[in-house]
Amino acid sequence: MLRLLSLCLLLVVSHKMLAQNNQKTVLFDDFASNKNSWKEYFSGNYIDVVNNGKFIMENTNDGTHWSGIYAAINNARNFSITVTTNHTSGVDNSHYGVYFGAKDGNNGYCFAISSNGWYRLFKYENSTFVALLDWAQHSAIAKGNYVENKIKITKDGSDWKFYINDQYVTSYGARVFFGDYVGFSVSRNQRVEFDNLNILEYDGTNAPAPVNNNTGNTQTEIFNDDFTDNKNNWKPTTAATFTTALSNGKFIVDVKDSTSVTSTRTVYYKLDKDFTYSLSLMHTSGVMNYGFGLVFDYTDTKNYYGFQISGDGSYRFYNLRDNKASNLISWTKSSALKTGNYAENTISLKRQGSTVYIYINGQYINSAAINTLTSQKIGFVVANPQRIEFDNMKLSGVYDELDLDDDEDDIDFNFNKEKDFSKYTKEYKSGNLCDLMGTVLTNAKDTFAHITSGIKYKNTWSSVYNSTLTIKDADSTTLSHSSYSGYFYAYMGSYSENDAKAKLESWKKKIPECLPGYTTFTSNPWKNGQSLYIGKKKANGIIYAEASFYVSKVNEKYQLTFSAGTSYDNKDFTYLTNKADKSDYNKQFDFLLTDAAKGFPAISGEMYKDGTRTFYKTNYQFPGSVENKISSFLGKTLETTLDLGIVSQDEARAKMNSYVEKIKSALGAGYMISRSDKSYFDGYTFNRKDLLYDDNSITIEIIKDYVKNAYKISLKVRGSNN
Repeated sequence: MLRLLSLCLLLVVSHKMLAQNNQKTVLFDDFASNKNSWKEYFSGNYIDVVNNGKFIMENTNDGTHWSGIYAAINNARNFSITVTTNHTSGVDNSHYGVYFGAKDGNNGYCFAISSNGWYRLFKYENSTFVALLDWAQHSAIAKGNYVENKIKITKDGSDWKFYINDQYVTSYGARVFFGDYVGFSVSRNQRVEFDNLNILEYDGTNAPAPVNNNTGNTQTEIFNDDFTDNKNNWKPTTAATFTTALSNGKFIVDVKDSTSVTSTRTVYYKLDKDFTYSLSLMHTSGVMNYGFGLVFDYTDTKNYYGFQISGDGSYRFYNLRDNKASNLISWTKSSALKTGNYAENTISLKRQGSTVYIYINGQYINSAAINTLTSQKIGFVVANPQRIEFDNMKLSGVYDELDLDDDEDDIDFNFNKEKDFSKYTKEYKSGNLCDLMGTVLTNAKDTFAHITSGIKYKNTWSSVYNSTLTIKDADSTTLSHSSYSGYFYAYMGSYSENDAKAKLESWKKKIPECLPGYTTFTSNPWKNGQSLYIGKKKANGIIYAEASFYVSKVNEKYQLTFSAGTSYDNKDFTYLTNKADKSDYNKQFDFLLTDAAKGFPAISGEMYKDGTRTFYKTNYQFPGSVENKISSFLGKTLETTLDLGIVSQDEARAKMNSYVEKIKSALGAGYMISRSDKSYFDGYTFNRKDLLYDDNSITIEIIKDYVKNAYKISLKVRGSNN
């Protein structure tokens, strides 16, 4: 019996030693130096600095700020985040703590304590604060100044667990991370020192047990393509930098330079259910150390999830958003991969809940967590000069029947639910775009119900349909519908930059012929395109119609698109007719608009960060203003606060109207004005005459401060976006 007990103890100890050996250090920082490149700030509102072996954060106002660095944790696995904190001065009833799983200051989780003995868990999602665990007291927290508290966060299976000074405090169900940043958050006037940040990840080596996330729905094969024919209408392409083709039962992508090429198809599977997506692929020539593989949740070339392998035996799993890739799993060698030319590999992704489990040639190799999916497009990706053959593309899941009569709306807007377009009589016409433009605009008044045909696919925000109109000179047409709007698109081809501009100019001349009574208005050209807006003139301004041609750069070509649609924010502009006065406002706007066209070189100085926003220092003072700053959004913008602390909305509108009269007098003929009273923009826009979406526009609006229950009046002058 003694031998058996000894053996059991040995097995327990061995198990603990194995777990310890399987841990991986993601990041350790004792702040002896700034080796991890934490951003240091010295602004009027806060200070962040590495000093004397600590990372010090000091707030000098009532706001909250965070600081973090990239530290990719595979949150499908167990992990721990530990840091030592020391509150040295300031208020004792506001939070400081660990900010983790963050994309930026507007999206992340925070476990925090206060120096008077409380803790809480919260998140920011799209800038909205959400309390996950409300403030609670705990005796484990050392109170007061110059006392240390160790905060520890662990993931244990399906739960996050929280410890203070090595004492378990509480837990919360684990969530998918917003991003890969980890750092600290400090609220209100206080100074806190952080030390010995240690992030560990615990490697799992066994494949997960099957989990059914489909709640009664059977997972079936929805898509299967062995490429013996083109039943799924893949589009072979020959371009200067790549070719795609179907040949000998394979889909072939041959990239000739550093281009990254994707090819996708829509598959109607439910995005909130489990699925299995598999693909066979063979490297036949080209570089060995760049990726090729599959994509899913594909919106466009800048937004999708991708899993890639390389010819030399590595793999990675990443999330591309706004053309910035976050590695969920960085490039990793795997013996499961067959290497070299003409070696065929089969890759398979199995989604279970918020986790994707990865298999190569039937062998489980790794896992990672993903966020909510929004697109049903799946396909291939090949990067850099190499030739890849794809085969046996399959997806099994729960079929999406796209029930448009579902009682639940996808989005909660105060607009009518998307229509059931099958109930409407249809109008079938064929011709060139010029012949059918009037039909399109007429149908816009009824959300295109009579020219909307069968559905193509549905995502979170909208549904995309075919059209009953056949536009002979268009590559394709689609209709996009949501619960609050509808848009018709005719894709008129891709061209070189000069040819695209020439096409736009030719349509400008043709519009009065295609649409009698209509005329065109331009936008400022931007870096990769320009728009031509279509509307009617009234005696003293513009009746703005939701129709346009626009040129946009896509994969080194310039796509020309015609768009028409419904909108709840059509802007009718009225021309100013007065002669500009010689007031102080007139002199200031002359100066500001001239400087704005160049990007405000005369009044903007050194760039700095305030939270997640970028600003430029300025000494400029608009007459009678409370605050002036230059932000970086779609080009530099001068943001001026004219009034603060206004008690009622009626008083705020009266004050705004008095400012508007001054601006009208200062600008005079050559400008036009539009009024909006939407919940998201209660104010006026001034554009140069007949120039819609003017880079150098002026806006004045009422903004409500919901915390102080008061209003302010904000004036903005937009600088050039070129």
